[in-house]
Amino acid sequence: MRFAKPRWWAAIGAVAVLAVLTGCPPTARLEVLPAAVSFGADRAEVFITLRNLGKLPAAWTMEEVVRDNADAPWRAGEVAWFAADKADGTLGTELDRLTLTADRSLLTAGNYENAGIRVAGRNFSRIVPVSISVEPTLEVVPSRISLRPGTRTASFTVRNTGGSGLAWSVRFLEPGAAPDASVPLPADMTATPNPGTTAVGGQTRVELNWTVDRGDFRILVDSPGGQAVVQVVFGAALPGLEVTPENLTLYYQNSSGSAAPSQPASKLYIKNIGATARSWNLSLSDRNNPDTAPAISATPGLGSTQPGETTEVLVRVTDPAAVTAGSGNYELAVRSGADGFLLIPVTLEVVSLPVIVASEPPNPVVDRPEVAALSTLDFGRDKFVMEFWVVNTGPLSSDLFFQVTHDDQEIATPLISSVSPLRGDTNERPGQDFFLFGTNDRVDATPVYVTVDRSVMTEDVEYRTITIEAWNQDYTARVDAVEPWTIEVRVERPPLTVEGAINRSRPPFLSKFLFLLRDTRGAAIPTQTPEDLSKIDFDVAEDGIALDWNETTRNLTGPEGIKANIVLLLDYTGSMYNAGTSDTVAPLRPGEALAQVKEAALRFLDDLPASHRVSLMYYNDRQQLNRVIFPFSTDRGALKAALRDFRISPAFHGTSAIWDAVVEAVQRLAAEDPPETLPFDDADMRAVIFITDGQDNSSVSDAGAAASTAKDNRVRLYPLGYAPKSPLNTAALIEAANTTGGHYYGAGDVRNLTALLGNRRSLVLEPAESVLPEEVSFNIVNAGGAPLAWNAALAEARPWITSVVPDSGIAPVGGSSRVTVTVNPAAAGAPPLNNVRAVLNITSGDGQGTATVRMFLGPDDVTLQDLSVTLDDEPGLVWSELRNQVVLSYVTPRQSAGNYTIRVNYTQPNGDVITGFFQEDGLFFPGDVRAGQLSMTTSGITLDPDAATVDEAVRAEAFLRADYVPRGVSQFRVRFVPQLPVDAPPAAVAAFAASFSLDAELAPDGLLVSTDAFTPAWRLVKGQDHVYTMLTEQSNYLPYGVSGNLLRLRLTGLKGYVDACNAAGVDPRVLLDMRAENQIYVRPAGPGRPSETVFFLYPSGPAAPDRPLVVGEVSDTAAAARTILDLVTFSINPEASGAWDRDEDGLPDFQDPAPDNPSLPGLLTFPSQVNVTLGPATVTVTNNRLDTFEWAVAVQSAALAGRFTVDLTGAAAVLAPGESASFKISVDKTGLPSGNYEAALLLDTDAFATEQTKVVFSVS
Repeated sequence: MRFAKPRWWAAIGAVAVLAVLTGCPPTARLEVLPAAVSFGADRAEVFITLRNLGKLPAAWTMEEVVRDNADAPWRAGEVAWFAADKADGTLGTELDRLTLTADRSLLTAGNYENAGIRVAGRNFSRIVPVSISVEPTLEVVPSRISLRPGTRTASFTVRNTGGSGLAWSVRFLEPGAAPDASVPLPADMTATPNPGTTAVGGQTRVELNWTVDRGDFRILVDSPGGQAVVQVVFGAALPGLEVTPENLTLYYQNSSGSAAPSQPASKLYIKNIGATARSWNLSLSDRNNPDTAPAISATPGLGSTQPGETTEVLVRVTDPAAVTAGSGNYELAVRSGADGFLLIPVTLEVVSLPVIVASEPPNPVVDRPEVAALSTLDFGRDKFVMEFWVVNTGPLSSDLFFQVTHDDQEIATPLISSVSPLRGDTNERPGQDFFLFGTNDRVDATPVYVTVDRSVMTEDVEYRTITIEAWNQDYTARVDAVEPWTIEVRVERPPLTVEGAINRSRPPFLSKFLFLLRDTRGAAIPTQTPEDLSKIDFDVAEDGIALDWNETTRNLTGPEGIKANIVLLLDYTGSMYNAGTSDTVAPLRPGEALAQVKEAALRFLDDLPASHRVSLMYYNDRQQLNRVIFPFSTDRGALKAALRDFRISPAFHGTSAIWDAVVEAVQRLAAEDPPETLPFDDADMRAVIFITDGQDNSSVSDAGAAASTAKDNRVRLYPLGYAPKSPLNTAALIEAANTTGGHYYGAGDVRNLTALLGNRRSLVLEPAESVLPEEVSFNIVNAGGAPLAWNAALAEARPWITSVVPDSGIAPVGGSSRVTVTVNPAAAGAPPLNNVRAVLNITSGDGQGTATVRMFLGPDDVTLQDLSVTLDDEPGLVWSELRNQVVLSYVTPRQSAGNYTIRVNYTQPNGDVITGFFQEDGLFFPGDVRAGQLSMTTSGITLDPDAATVDEAVRAEAFLRADYVPRGVSQFRVRFVPQLPVDAPPAAVAAFAASFSLDAELAPDGLLVSTDAFTPAWRLVKGQDHVYTMLTEQSNYLPYGVSGNLLRLRLTGLKGYVDACNAAGVDPRVLLDMRAENQIYVRPAGPGRPSETVFFLYPSGPAAPDRPLVVGEVSDTAAAARTILDLVTFSINPEASGAWDRDEDGLPDFQDPAPDNPSLPGLLTFPSQVNVTLGPATVTVTNNRLDTFEWAVAVQSAALAGRFTVDLTGAAAVLAPGESASFKISVDKTGLPSGNYEAALLLDTDAFATEQTKVVFSVS
């Protein structure tokens, strides 16, 4: 049956329907669960479920509510720290979920329970309380700091244990004040930093300082992550005792029972700094349980310490189960006397302690490398870098943070020049480096590299100690509970070191070595005088067979003939610009250190020999487009001017790309000697001298690649290391220097760079402008830090020196004294070479030097032609050593490649002989031993805007060099022929003819200049037409096989020529050709003696035709032969008739402008036949030769005697090369019968054979 509703139910339904239809909804029936929600301490989201209990849709809204406390009513209010994903909605029969998200970063630490949400519908409202807990993320240790009386500084650490950065500030708590009543720090108190921010998981050390003595006080550290109070308490005075450390950390392991091992001990040191014995006692207390003795022991607990002695107290945990880890729980009190006491905070840390072991490096050839304990690093005689590995062989759960110390730290000249790294850890897991012995456990290890510098050694064998200690993670405290590991360092200095002896060979059978010798102290052995060289002896073995010097020849020379190309590479990075600014004693201004180095570089340029070619480079940042300050040049004035004018804006002193810069410098050095350059015509020494702090943060190359490139190109590296802030990492620098045959120079402090590069002493001599022709001046500069007293005195009396004013004085710091020398040419007598010399010795308390005055007179021995002064002071360490290089050359009996060994014996000042060795593979070339070799070299045309005259403003230098001298040579006769290219513009040709000048002098420091008073001098005779003769006594012939510079040539008056070339768009070039007179060396065999003929090959000579020296915008070398093969295969009979007339035109090569063209230069007269039939004829004499000559003419004919007339009116009697003169010749035909007649025109010169020209005429 059907269920029938009662009538009242129907009525109610009707009313409901009517209500709906009329717009009056029923009351919403919503369920909100749960009744309250909590985010707790770690939740980020909570959920609230809404359910419609009615049958009709129900609309709802949500709003945030707050209350003042648990008893206060709720009210609408914004809650910033949570948000809902929706604020309203309409529910049918389904469920809806409201999501609340919390943002704890907006809250400080604490519990929050007075926020919620109100969910409301039609005639419905429900409050849901929302709570959250914010755990403190601020941790401050220690919470209690115990200080000695009178202390005015303390420190504590702020740690952030939260998930976001933590900002905090430090405030002061008055006595008895609650944390919410904190105030700013007192005026005399500072906290650094304050305020601060600590990163997630990080910690910040806060230094607290005050200037007013005070009693116990409290500090509040306030942050959104909570608050922490630090209590600072003071003990009473402990007269006569010093206790360290101020805070004691005990490490222990969680273990118990009878088998528990003894816990590690930390050390407390009690030192008696008084004059009488002091008694003391110790007590430990638990701050949380004052009545209970802590499970910590101190042994000894009492004692007496004598004056100057220190007592060591071992403090350790005795029962790990009975102690609480952390800080602020325990204190150790030290008491002495009636009232003196000191509280030492004790922090406990539960750890698995590491065990430090230093090991040999892992064995790379075994599958299971195991720890090999190492207690000694023996560098022996030759090692300069060694390594050990720091390993933790303790429990696998233990961490090791270590720090390395050594005996030479904080020493100005350390034997241990570098230890890298000085700190580190071995905590990478899983480990990859070593297997622990007897296990399959693999552990991490850290390699440590130790570098030594033998140049500072004073004993034959020296020892140092390296100590490895465990430290806490932030390296603020040493972990005494871990036993340190010590390593003994043993270094032996070699008796003698041969530095850079690399073989070079050249025909004929020449071997040449350039190197530097160092004694047992690591100092350069002097080689500058014959006396120096007499103390050095060499033995050479080739493939193990000693050479017999009775069968071959050797030559040992000092540095005077060395040809060197040097790059001086300066540091313009930010570290150099700011070097010395952080010095707490005498800080430098930004850029001041750079200015000092720049001044030192200028003095370095002054010290170098005139023939050394130098390029100035710099590095200041990564990816530099140009590192050149000035290209290779021998012109010191131009180099110095360029360096003085060079500067970089402060903002552009950037990062360090030192190895990229070194590689570029090496490449430029290699390019200076093109691939086709003959051995010995290239630079004897190629060197990069560079300044660096050893820290390269921008290079593409590394030290190894740079050193390899340098060695492949025979370039030596000379690093000058300085440490702007941190200890200098010298390992890579020393290895690069040793690999390339160079040397590492350590400056330490940046100020010491000037002593390396510029001058080691205060006394510096610099040129000064002279006022009068009879005067020459120089300055005595004080480069030191105190006033400098000096004296100047003649080494020997010279009557032509009339005064030296002043001859003594005091130069102020950074200042100078000007000295003027006045001469009287008439008092010089009649010097045979028309010049005289006087030496002034300059002495002072810090350095000495010489001023050599040279006066040149005219042919009358009275007229002053030139007056100059050469200055020599004590250079910086770099050049004072490099100027002592030695050249060993010998003619090898071998005719193929092989191995050579050089043994060097040096007699020390005390008479002891020390020995050193050098061994390397060698290369040898054959050739004609009679054939000497000459070459020319130039660094190109130099523009000098600071020159005194226009002629000097654009100039060039060139050198004539002997690359190999055969036996018995005591003279040279050479000719230089300046020419212009065929494409030279007419205006340039005219400018060249108008102003060009060429002059020559014996090359300074060259083969022909000697300081030995007992050696006959070489002299230079200047002839016409750029002919120069160098000669000496026949018994003073040059040593066989030597090489070195002979002449320095100066080409001036080039400005007009260069300007005209530039205007025409043509590169300015001067072609400097030469001839060598070989006829003077022809000495054929005679009765009872063999032939002694020798000869020289030269540029444009028989082995290198048409090869002048190109003096242009780049450097050039013109060699004696085009290739090595030309030298090896060249053959000639130098005694044969016409041997030195290659084109067989009757004109010797020395006089022939075209020695390889028989049609040139042709006859001197034009025309080749003179016809006077129609009247007087004009004849022109042209000097198409290389010699100026005087000439005369005559007509020869016996039958026509007296009939010819030669009119020389206006014709010059002397013709220089290129000049011409014309004259007329006529004949008197009176009375002559008809017919044809001939006569001979004879041209006589004082330089060439008589030339005959046919003269013809007819009579009809």
